[in-house]
Amino acid sequence: MGPADATLIFLHLPKTGGTSLRATMRKAIGSGRMLRLKNHDLSPLLSIEPGARAEIAMVEGHMLYGVHEHIARPCVYITMLREPVARLRSWHRYVMATPHHRFHSLVAGERLSLAACIERGLSTELDNHMTRILGAVCRAETPFGAVTRGMFETACRNLERIEFVGTTERMDEFHAMLCERMGWEAMPLAHLNRTTVPEGAERGLGVGGGVAISAGSSGDGETERELRKVREINGFDRALWERAGAILEARLRSARAGA
Repeated sequence: MGPADATLIFLHLPKTGGTSLRATMRKAIGSGRMLRLKNHDLSPLLSIEPGARAEIAMVEGHMLYGVHEHIARPCVYITMLREPVARLRSWHRYVMATPHHRFHSLVAGERLSLAACIERGLSTELDNHMTRILGAVCRAETPFGAVTRGMFETACRNLERIEFVGTTERMDEFHAMLCERMGWEAMPLAHLNRTTVPEGAERGLGVGGGVAISAGSSGDGETERELRKVREINGFDRALWERAGAILEARLRSARAGA
């Protein structure tokens, strides 16, 4: 299927490397034919007359699965998932390094670790966020800790429906396959939107904060106990990421076999 045959929907899961992938899509499609959504807000799309929505080449941004229901034209989804601990560490680094982020003053001011943010239930972004997005789970109706097995199963079904599923860990291979299938120029991926935190900003930040991590540290500011807690809270996301990896591997094998 070529770009002209459907509206592309890039479901950008935060801190998965999607900014780098988006640069390729912008060059191939043209930013003037793309609509960007933010913060799960569909109003920019819904404000467009239904008949005119089919003229949009691509909808992209941070949104819940299900945007295709508002576009009277075939739609093709693209998304990428990332190992949850790595994704959440990236979120924490971004918050620490970004003064205008809504949680920066709290997290940086109190020197809260990732584990401490999760213990406080600071944001649903820290609680199986990929499952929430792919399961179309409204955060206002599902507070921290309330993701269910049923929501996870819905997310898995939706993931299977997505034509282009990638993982951050295999981004180069996914990017190459996507470009080949879509007939886009496979330009080198630039790693954009990487966060740099001042040296020492993530050290000594256990759940209590303010003290050096003892032996048994993960090397990124959490003890093994804290890491287990992070993984436990985000168990659905871990399973979803593993499923995405299996889907990607199967499709890469199929592409190689058909080459």
